[in-house]
Amino acid sequence: MNQMKNSNMTVYKNKHFFQAMNDAYLFIPAIKNILAKHGVPAEFLFLAMAESHFSIQAYSAKRASGLWQFMPETGKIYGLKIDDYVDERRDLVKSTEAAAKYLSYLYEKFGKWYLAAIAYNCGEGRLSRAIKSAQSDDLSILLNPKKRYIPKESRLYIRKIVALAIMGNDEQFLLKSEYEHLLNRANAYSISTVRVPRGESLKRVSKLVGIPMEELKKLNRHLKYDFIPPYLNGYDIYIPYIKLSEFKQKYFEEKIKNIYKIHVVKKGESLYNIGKKYNVPYKMIMDFNNLKKSMLSLNQKLIIPIDNRANVEKIDSEFYYLVKKGDTLESISKAYKVSIKNIQLQNKLDGSLIREGERLKLYE
Repeated sequence: MNQMKNSNMTVYKNKHFFQAMNDAYLFIPAIKNILAKHGVPAEFLFLAMAESHFSIQAYSAKRASGLWQFMPETGKIYGLKIDDYVDERRDLVKSTEAAAKYLSYLYEKFGKWYLAAIAYNCGEGRLSRAIKSAQSDDLSILLNPKKRYIPKESRLYIRKIVALAIMGNDEQFLLKSEYEHLLNRANAYSISTVRVPRGESLKRVSKLVGIPMEELKKLNRHLKYDFIPPYLNGYDIYIPYIKLSEFKQKYFEEKIKNIYKIHVVKKGESLYNIGKKYNVPYKMIMDFNNLKKSMLSLNQKLIIPIDNRANVEKIDSEFYYLVKKGDTLESISKAYKVSIKNIQLQNKLDGSLIREGERLKLYE
């Protein structure tokens, strides 16, 4: 074990270890809390480091993804949503909850935490066969390099986790580095979960609450786009804990949103090329229009969600707005820089009365 620790220290002299710890500085307390809640030893934090180098974006050739390197099938078994909008294997909270449940299951099955870690790496079936072949679940026997009961990668894996844990908890090792602030990780640097409505964009949250966009995106890598999925009433995102009170004070649900384009299907058009035209994934068009199949009919009307004003400008000068509760002609006019008179003329309105659910044609 000491040999493994020393060899890792040599490897990490080029700051890889410190950089990984520093990058995960914000969410390490949250991971530790989740592991503790499920009764998983704190050292399993370093299983995530061994798996992904604490990178939420990590992706392997075998299609494993996220902090805990879940395969799609295993992720779904443990309740992680994977679709065109989100990949919750990259959700640092939900994936850690799933990993803690999976590790607890492996511990119950094999009876020892080191066996749970090995099974996590090489698979429970592979480990069961190794124990049967060795006629023992003793670590020193299973790690025998000559007998090769378990793959070489798994033999090194359990040593690496413990070695990384020793390094991560070695005060002298950290004090000798420029990263001694890692010793002072506190809940103040942890994260908070907040719920936002469907269609909300990270860009708007970033501006309202004063969180740098890069930091917000880093905490929400599970979102494949810069907005909350359209099929959900609301969805959890993560912000730094120190920004929670500011979020509560400054965040409000925007009434003026949901700009969309009405597209009339022409001969020869498919969902794919319509999506390409508007720079919107075709499956998103299916979701917004509640389409069960991709077959279209001539002159069919489709609602095309417009992601931002830049996209609107690229398409053409005409688009529509769906009136929400609390909207007025004045509020819509200000939001989209279109005069009240213009809106009235385009929609043949005599006065200023508009109703919720009404569709207004707007010109820039």
